[in-house]
Amino acid sequence: MSQMQPPLLAAVTAAALALPITGTAPGGKGVAVRDPATLRPLTGAPRLPRNTTQVELSPDATQLAVASETPTGQHYRSHLSFYDRSSRRRTGRMRIVLQHRVLSWLTPNRLALVKRGKPATVRIVNPRRRKVIRRVKLRARLSDTAKIGQRLAVLTAVKTGGEQRLAVFSADGRRERAVDLPGMVSGSLHGRTPTGDALVLSGQKSFAYAVDVATGEVTKHDLDLPEGGYEWLEPPSGSMLAVGTFGTVA
Repeated sequence: MSQMQPPLLAAVTAAALALPITGTAPGGKGVAVRDPATLRPLTGAPRLPRNTTQVELSPDATQLAVASETPTGQHYRSHLSFYDRSSRRRTGRMRIVLQHRVLSWLTPNRLALVKRGKPATVRIVNPRRRKVIRRVKLRARLSDTAKIGQRLAVLTAVKTGGEQRLAVFSADGRRERAVDLPGMVSGSLHGRTPTGDALVLSGQKSFAYAVDVATGEVTKHDLDLPEGGYEWLEPPSGSMLAVGTFGTVA
């Protein structure tokens, strides 16, 4: 059962802010690993493919998983490459399926690849063997996904405009639980709360749900915000996770 709580303020850990980030060079000339404080290329970082679409850091921050797409005529060939940060060398590469995807490195030996499409699919990859070890079809429309500790949280709806549902998967791709989010027909998902809960913000109304991924307990938070659309705003420093509004109605 949902519980009513006061307006929500969520903390961002200093450790998360200290991790390297990736960004494109001026004029779209490639992708570089950058220092989060100065935004300058990080000394000793591996050179990534120019056509990189996403980068994920391993839990111990020693490796990078890099998704890239290479044009081949009228089509694209997609790869998932692995780089060692100390040697700056590529340690392996594997083919992956096209279409939009999200990488989440959950444990040293488990990386989740969530693919949008019909159907949306969760694939669990063993990065050492560079092999897909489990595939799970979601059979619903994918709204958002987030890594929460060693678990993967996936926000879905059966159809457009339907109420959202949050599913929690283990690092091996096994669905541990799923909970309904009453009254939420669109939402965005974060995993950056002090307790490690899944935090789901409504895109149309001023409330959010916090879901304990270990127990499935759902807590509703009403937000003191003007009427309008809502989205997460992550500040470059500090300990707060901000919520912003757009299209405000007077």
